[in-house]
Amino acid sequence: MANTSIDSHFNKKQAWMASHVKDAEYPTQESLLGYQQYADKETTPVPTGISNKTLTNNLSFHLVDCHPLMVRYAVTQSQSYSEENRPNILEFFAQLSQSDKTQADDIEITLYIATEDGKPVASGMLFCSIESNEWHCGIYDVTGASTDYTDSMFAHIYQQIRADSIILTSQQ
Repeated sequence: MANTSIDSHFNKKQAWMASHVKDAEYPTQESLLGYQQYADKETTPVPTGISNKTLTNNLSFHLVDCHPLMVRYAVTQSQSYSEENRPNILEFFAQLSQSDKTQADDIEITLYIATEDGKPVASGMLFCSIESNEWHCGIYDVTGASTDYTDSMFAHIYQQIRADSIILTSQQ
C-alpha cells in the first residue's frame, strides 16, 4: 500500500479519536489532556504480519457495543500508561462512544475487550477505511495485562478482518 494511503488511513483514525473530545460541547480538561497524551504516544502505522500471534483458549472476546463494555475498554486501555497519566487517559477513553457519533461511510470502527473469568485483560481497535477505492484495515491500541493477552487480542482482531484487506498496526 502506498504511503499516501497509509497516511490517509491513519489521519482518519486520529481524527475519529480526536473528535470525541475536540467536537464535544463540554470536554473536560482531563479528557483533553488524556487525548494529548494518547496522541503523543501514537506512531505512524507500518504494514505487518501476524506470524507470532496466537489465541489463548481461556479468553472470551467481546465487541464493545454498550456503555459497561466501553468503561471496561477505557480501564484496560489506561493500564498501558504510567500511573501519573492514567487518570487523564481514563477520562479520554471514557469519552469514546460507538453509538453517539455518526461515522462516515468510508470508515468502520470496532472496539474489542477480552476477559478471563469475567475480568477484562486485553483490549484493541479495528479501524477500517476506504483508501484509493479499497478497504484497508488497521489494528490499533492493542494492550493486555501480559504479552499472551496482547497477542491473543491481536490474533482475535486479525481474524475479524476481510481477507482482501491490508493489515496495518502501530508499532508497540
